[in-house]
Amino acid sequence: MRKLLPLLLSVMILCCACQPIRPIRELRIVETVGCDLAEDGVAVSVFAPAPELSLRQEAASLRLAMDRLRDKAASPALFFAHTEYLLIGQRMAAEALAPALDLVARSQDMRLRTPLWLVQGGDAADALQLGDNDRTVTQMLSALTEDMARQGPGHAFTCAEILQSLAVNGAALAAACTVGESSLKPYGYGVLKDGACVGWITAPEDRAVDLLMNLGGHGDVRLRGATLTIERSRAAFRPAWEGDRLAELTIEVRLRAALTETDGQPGVTLASDRAALEAALAGAAAGWCRSALQTCQALRSDALGIGSRLAEQDPGKWAAVRDRWDAVFPALPIHISVTASLDRTQDLEEPLALGGDA
Repeated sequence: MRKLLPLLLSVMILCCACQPIRPIRELRIVETVGCDLAEDGVAVSVFAPAPELSLRQEAASLRLAMDRLRDKAASPALFFAHTEYLLIGQRMAAEALAPALDLVARSQDMRLRTPLWLVQGGDAADALQLGDNDRTVTQMLSALTEDMARQGPGHAFTCAEILQSLAVNGAALAAACTVGESSLKPYGYGVLKDGACVGWITAPEDRAVDLLMNLGGHGDVRLRGATLTIERSRAAFRPAWEGDRLAELTIEVRLRAALTETDGQPGVTLASDRAALEAALAGAAAGWCRSALQTCQALRSDALGIGSRLAEQDPGKWAAVRDRWDAVFPALPIHISVTASLDRTQDLEEPLALGGDA
């Protein structure tokens, strides 16, 4: 028997070699997925590049729509696991956002770290129709996401971050955009609560999200004929407790910025002008923060995570108001204190001449 084993193995290898090789099914990588309400339920739109593919399918549920899209695409097969962006149309965001988040949370086809964008004033399908030979809708969303992080207001939240905030705070923020003639334009944030978008935080108050949530504080600000670049920020929360009652809250924000443009005005970097610029920046930032907080309080939505910060600081005190936070937060007196410093001005003792004789 042992002598026959080598012969049998040789025969098996030869038989396997003679079998035709089955080709691996070609896959089309879906880059952007859009979800909207439709007449018969919901609709899913997809965009895949190289060569470009744009499809839309209605069904009773998002999952069924995805399955039917696979059937419609036939070959090559649609592959959703590398989806880079999820778009939600305004009507779905306002009336039925929960199914889209639930799909991402449960489906093995979607990734929780996918950034979610709301389309204010339109459907996700409208956004997916944008793009040309120079720039696709995915590239537009990528540019918006990078611009938020680099220039303000801050952050395009992922599905995982939104789901976590909804679970912990009962509310969340989602980046928003609008559909222009040929491109997508930023529109601040949608405020999420109870499985729906209940309002918006728009420019310039959307800059407060960066500051109050300690997301980085980047971005350029135009004040008093100069351009300042916010480089760092930090928000500290100072609650005032009276026994188990939260009487008021003071939020102290510290900004550090650079003077990056003066329009060539002589003397703008003198100590007096520098102090005036710092005061102007502090006043502007305080206004953004007050406005964003007032929006959230009016919507009865702690989308900025104020309660989470209080819970981290003093879990014992927080336990006394946790179950009443939905009633406490909207009426809570919140005071904003902002200090700003220009740490970098690139001062020149003898400014370079900007005329033709330089």
